[in-house]
Amino acid sequence: MGLKIREAIISDYENLLLLVKEVHEIHYKARPDYYKDTDIPLDKEDFINKLSHTEYKIMVAENENDEIAGYIIYKIKKIEEHPLLVDKVVVYVEDLCVTGRFKRKGIGKKLLESAIEYGKEINASSIELTVWAFNEEAIKFYESLSFKPQSIKMEMIL
Repeated sequence: MGLKIREAIISDYENLLLLVKEVHEIHYKARPDYYKDTDIPLDKEDFINKLSHTEYKIMVAENENDEIAGYIIYKIKKIEEHPLLVDKVVVYVEDLCVTGRFKRKGIGKKLLESAIEYGKEINASSIELTVWAFNEEAIKFYESLSFKPQSIKMEMIL
């Protein structure tokens, strides 16, 4: 499969919305106490704002038929002059999705590698992300790429 990783553009919004819906549906089904049922889990204005801000990157994986097979959204976080933390730059992955029929073809890995390469270019110290404990498939994927737990967020539902 010929695959191209490129930066998203405004005209990608409708196609990305379909993929974001897939991700949101998984999260909503697993945690309806946390996520709202919505048909628009990617606000167009927010998408456009992220495209225009230098601390955000939205990359898409496109096949030879110009179909978007997946995307990654990441943000550059700078920790500076904090009294307790070391100064550093982190690439924080906010969202990663490969649509159902394109899964298990190495697309997610390529998208994540684009974030890793960018992190190296800007001398980031790490790539970080959050994954829900129920999402075992995603956890296995990240572990296969050498991600390790950094901290554990816990809850008690009342």
